[in-house]
Amino acid sequence: MQSTPPAESVAAREHPDHAAQAQPTEATEPDFVPCLVHWIAPAVATLTHSLQELASLDASERSVIADALRQHLEQQLHAKLARVLVMDINAARVQGRLTAASSAARWEEYLAQAATPQHWERLGEQYPSLLARVGWIVDHKVSFVATLARHFAEDRALLGTLLGQAPGTLQALELAKGDSHNGGAGVALLRLEGGTAVYKPRPLNTDQALADFLQQVLADEPVAQRVRVPAVLDRGDHGWSEFIVHRHAAGEQELRLFYRNMGHWLAIMRLLGGTDFHGENVIAQGCLPIIVDCETLFCPRTEIKPSGFGNAVDKADEAMFASLMKTGLLPGRGASLGWRGVDNSGMGSIRQQQPKISIPALVDGGLDTVRIGQVLVEVEIAKNHPCETPSLERYWGQVLEGYDSLTARLVQLHAQGRLAPLLQPFKPCHIRLVPRATEVYAELIRMLWHPISLADEAQARQRAAGLLARAAALVSTTPSDPVVIQAEIDDMLRGDVPYFHSTAGHGRMSGPGGTHWLPESDLVEQCLRAWSASDQRLDRDIIKASLLSAYLNDGWMPTEKSFRVHAVHAASPEDLEARRQAWARRLIVPFLQNCIRGEDGTVTWISPTLGPTGWGIQAIDQNLYGGNAGVALLLAAYQREVAQGRALPLPGADELLAAVIETMRKGLYRQVELQRSAGKVRPHQPGGYLGIGSQIWGWLQLESLGAIGAEAVECAALTAEYMQGSLEADQTYDLLAGAAGAIPGLLLLHRRTQQAAHLALAVAAGDHLLAAARREGGRACWPTAAAPEGMGGFGHGSCGIGWALLKLHEACGEPRFLHAAQEALAFEESLFDVADQNWRDLRHLDGVNCSTAWCHGAVGNGLGYLDFTALIGEDRVRERVHQAAGATFRQGMGWNHCACHGDASALELLQEAADRGLAPPGVSRDAELARLLASLELHGSRCGITNDVFSPSLMTGPGGIAYQLLRSHPQARLPSFVRP
Repeated sequence: MQSTPPAESVAAREHPDHAAQAQPTEATEPDFVPCLVHWIAPAVATLTHSLQELASLDASERSVIADALRQHLEQQLHAKLARVLVMDINAARVQGRLTAASSAARWEEYLAQAATPQHWERLGEQYPSLLARVGWIVDHKVSFVATLARHFAEDRALLGTLLGQAPGTLQALELAKGDSHNGGAGVALLRLEGGTAVYKPRPLNTDQALADFLQQVLADEPVAQRVRVPAVLDRGDHGWSEFIVHRHAAGEQELRLFYRNMGHWLAIMRLLGGTDFHGENVIAQGCLPIIVDCETLFCPRTEIKPSGFGNAVDKADEAMFASLMKTGLLPGRGASLGWRGVDNSGMGSIRQQQPKISIPALVDGGLDTVRIGQVLVEVEIAKNHPCETPSLERYWGQVLEGYDSLTARLVQLHAQGRLAPLLQPFKPCHIRLVPRATEVYAELIRMLWHPISLADEAQARQRAAGLLARAAALVSTTPSDPVVIQAEIDDMLRGDVPYFHSTAGHGRMSGPGGTHWLPESDLVEQCLRAWSASDQRLDRDIIKASLLSAYLNDGWMPTEKSFRVHAVHAASPEDLEARRQAWARRLIVPFLQNCIRGEDGTVTWISPTLGPTGWGIQAIDQNLYGGNAGVALLLAAYQREVAQGRALPLPGADELLAAVIETMRKGLYRQVELQRSAGKVRPHQPGGYLGIGSQIWGWLQLESLGAIGAEAVECAALTAEYMQGSLEADQTYDLLAGAAGAIPGLLLLHRRTQQAAHLALAVAAGDHLLAAARREGGRACWPTAAAPEGMGGFGHGSCGIGWALLKLHEACGEPRFLHAAQEALAFEESLFDVADQNWRDLRHLDGVNCSTAWCHGAVGNGLGYLDFTALIGEDRVRERVHQAAGATFRQGMGWNHCACHGDASALELLQEAADRGLAPPGVSRDAELARLLASLELHGSRCGITNDVFSPSLMTGPGGIAYQLLRSHPQARLPSFVRP
């Protein structure tokens, strides 16, 4: 239940056609365009008249410019007004204002009516501010295009320096592919006989200063291999930029140079305080990643407001805000509405690793029953990659090499006193700050142009102001001044995205409506001081860890050699026990070495963390999978085993456990405070590893291990209060993050409290699963957007869901849950591949028919089947567990050591199978423990997707390995976290 400040921002790009826009846009069809002639025809006429004054433009060029305005207004006005017109045409149908015989004919009848002045006057009566707002947009778009045309006419002769030849006649003009700012202004693309040029309505002195800086700090690099920005022509209040053509790398050498150069950009942007360099702002051209818009340099540092989640979390958030993550270059998944799960980073944005996004679109256009619906579309992919199918993991070493080498060079320059003078030319340069994510502005603009908001603008303004003020109360990097907020709303009411700018040496931001924000500050000096004091080790760890975020969930695994030990030498029981204890201690020591401690007794770790939108780098959350609940479970188990003489004492472990519990406590109470004071808050997932269910289970297990008293039950019950809303929002369903995962914790809570409300919540989770199931032929699966066919497996699929439903039936006796569990297991049985003696993986990974992990495949299924006697009988259970253990032993050992998809969970299955006489030949409890220890001794702990950076994760880090080593002692009575 932890909340951390979001990534710096996701700014709209201002460089059209350099990249396909990665951000979602409203998918409106131009069906209502004929209605807009009332606005567009006069605007085009006004512009056409003003263009007559520009004698250097010929008739064809004036026609091109006027036509560009027409097309742009069609798109812009249709996006703003479609919902009003949809509501109006349906009202006209219901009220009998349309009399044609058919729906399609009534549509045409409406278009004719809506093109008249009288129709818009009637709409103006219904929506009092509508006409003034649309008129403002139209007038300012005309003014902007007229200014652009004048600048083109004045500067045409100079454009040859960018194009390398005479520009010639204007052939086409494309307006404002990015967002609109400052009264309708935006970037434009001019296609000329002599080439293509980009117009930007702002100073370009920053671009030139950055080009000069790169030339000086990379002087020893061959020009053709040196990172660069587009050549520019700065004209003061506007400028012209070179158009960059995307080109894939020519071969292996260029690919390696490209990623080394990405490392150079990371080093540069770390020094210059760069932000917002996302996929649409980077164009790959052979070995060069070219940043095409560099105004967001020298981001001012502001004080992080206390989050209420603990001082340690605040320290971690502050470190993350100052780190390389804010550049936008490193992979990361969006969390905002419309962007959930999308990676639009400068180095990520991989086509095959993006979720579909839901956007509004016209449904039944051309009929008088037209409506606005949501459709799933592919995210448009930018041109930031040097090849069709990027293999980031293959070249991530080059990224680190580039970052390290250029950082070392910058450190040397600074030590010699030569770096600061190189930064002086930036001080008079124009910079932009994006204090709020552009998708936040986009959502608010949509809200402010909704018919309900147009009907009562005052109430809409109040609602928008409240949202912005609440965000500012949580995140110090956003404006909180009511005057500034109202000016932001003024801009959005007119369709503009608010724009904040300054000069790098001044620092006080000029905002919309003549407002100002932040005190004066020399941002160049500030960034230099921050860089010189930065934690380069943290930055390197973040670079390494961020690779995870480029890939969806756990669908990608690094290509690694096998770490399996085939021949296990006989060891005495004493020797095996000594090695087990030594490795359990060794795996936990880094928890003490890598933590961030707060003065208030809290603690946290910055780590790769799996959340609702995928992998991210942040202070760990409250969950079992990779968060505080998992760390606390491990430390509590360790201390209990120390007390029993089955683990080696570890100084500081007691204090660390107490700090983790304090952090959990503060996080819970802060989340309760937010829920009660902030109104509607996005529900957390209900899952048993990611979500509320995992936290309930974690609290109660801490009590059972003696780490905390009865307070644990109070905390678990308080957490459960928010389960209902979580279940209502759940669309994941599985044991890991969905409603199935809520059931074990709720049943454990009910056993502890005997309160009917807790059992009722578990039943509600079961009913939610029954309502979402797809049933066919006696089988049940749970389709999701990511798995439309349903999914098998214990962690993610029908096996785990059926297991949870069976547990629920055993607790409440309801036959419907038993029947659903039987159907879920029947679906899982249908996936069993007789030839492979394993279950098919419906993810359809390349070259993979069956998997052998806990989350997908034999390990998890084998553990789940141990409890299925009531469904399929003892004989079939023994057969399936034997097959699962055999598949695991043949194919599932040695990929890595973690619990989610490695040897730590395989150990539990094989030991359980051995205890029941169901293991393959040569497998015994001690033999598999010895095999795991031998692999650890030979290779060190290897955790797959989190291997290159420390992670305290129970499921994907060394914590789960240590826990399973503790649990493997025959007298240990520790709860299983892979079979809760």
